Amino acid sequence: MLIGAPTASIGGAIPTVWSNVRLFVDCQKHVISCERPYKVDPDSLIFDTHESHLSIPAINVTKEYVIFVLALHPIYHTS
Repeated sequence: MLIGAPTASIGGAIPTVWSNVRLFVDCQKHVISCERPYKVDPDSLIFDTHESHLSIPAINVTKEYVIFVLALHPIYHTS
């Protein structure tokens, strides 16, 4: 999965094919480690409203690291 990927890349897979809370939070934390958002210069995150994206652990990570979230409505299939 990571052959030829940039050095800082991470990979993750789960048997169900669909994302889950653990995988999404792991991805959030990886982006945070690369971007290093803080109160003076916060980051934004845009995603669809999949249940893993709107979970309590995922929302807590965005609050802890001062990340503004824009959740796209699922009817438009924007992701």
